[in-house]
Amino acid sequence: MSDLPSQIYVLEADGTERRLTGFAGGAFDPTWSPDGTTVAFSGSRVGGSDLDIYRMQLAGGPPRRIAGTPKDDQHPDWSPDGTRIVFDARSGDPRSGTGAIWVASARTDELHRLTPRRSRFAATVPAWSPGGERPLT
Repeated sequence: MSDLPSQIYVLEADGTERRLTGFAGGAFDPTWSPDGTTVAFSGSRVGGSDLDIYRMQLAGGPPRRIAGTPKDDQHPDWSPDGTRIVFDARSGDPRSGTGAIWVASARTDELHRLTPRRSRFAATVPAWSPGGERPLT
């Protein structure tokens, strides 16, 4: 078992692996864009935590940070039209830490919090409704 942080790879049709990330703190939770050209993921460029949400073109180029809150940002999910990404931001134990659901624009720095600031529930692992009109938690 390796002590190296997790990274994201693509398995090409010919069976070769292509490494997409090289984050010191690791990269997690990859999700394909609806058009299949981009992957969104959570990652940390430095060791430790402070995960943010990134996107990366599969054709090449550097990862682009699209969202970061003061908490660990995780579990991105693309909207069906590919314009937005919903994710959770939480601290502490995922089973008991408080969390919030956010939506980020996949193209701009626009960021909106969806869940109330004061809640006794942990909002985690969001996904889009079947019709794509709104995120579900």
